Amino acid sequence: MPEIRAAQNATENLRLQAAARRLYSRTKLLDGLGLTFSLALALAAPVIASMSDRAGLWVAALAGVWLFASRLVLAPVARRVQRAAAGVQDSFDAAVLGTPCGRSLATPASGEEIHAATREVDLGRFRNWYPAESTSPWPLSVALCQRANAVWARRQHRLYGRLLTGATVAVTALGITVAITNAQSLQTYLAVILLPSLPLLLDASELAGAHRAAARKRGAIEAALDEFCRAPDPATASDTVSAAQRDLLELRSRGPLVPDWLYRLVAPRYDDDMRFAARSATTP
Repeated sequence: MPEIRAAQNATENLRLQAAARRLYSRTKLLDGLGLTFSLALALAAPVIASMSDRAGLWVAALAGVWLFASRLVLAPVARRVQRAAAGVQDSFDAAVLGTPCGRSLATPASGEEIHAATREVDLGRFRNWYPAESTSPWPLSVALCQRANAVWARRQHRLYGRLLTGATVAVTALGITVAITNAQSLQTYLAVILLPSLPLLLDASELAGAHRAAARKRGAIEAALDEFCRAPDPATASDTVSAAQRDLLELRSRGPLVPDWLYRLVAPRYDDDMRFAARSATTP
């Protein structure tokens, strides 16, 4: 993989990777703002309802407005930025791995936008993005890098999906506990506790399902690449890496994203695991 190692650390490609990360972070910020406000409403509702049913109804009304605003305004903006991020990541892969660009699935960013996104970024943070320490020839070298990406994302999606499921259960249990403690009627519970929690419950349950689905799809990509890496066939090599790249781009541009705080938390361990697996895959 000497060519991949050199290409991914070239300045122009480091800029592409840095720009992709910056754009993905903006997408995650928009998604995070929506989820955070929904969480604030869900946590505030039981407390406010225990003090005043009337105030609880105002929180419920605000939750209804937010439910529509977040889905009709915030979500489309976030998805547009995500497609731009996926386009830059795809350009990075095309330059480093030699894979074809999927222009129909992602929105390519201009050179000016890439420069603006990386003006004050330390490019050294993005060196050695793929595990290219071995001397595997093409196409095995490309397949190993694609596999590493699929496995990393699969593990993140699975972990975050479980966290979201746990949060949904916890918030629901909190609301029921408060209602029982204050001897509130079912009507009061539905109006001033459950309704303000709906944005969070809907977002979290949908996201949890989306992350589980993304983990399964990444797992399918991983399985296909594992099969190819065990017995590389030159006759199907181009089709294999192209199909994997197309599926990865689809998930990058339209799939759910894991927040940066979780990425930073697991990155050191995942990176060590990724490089160990890449070395093991090419060790006789």
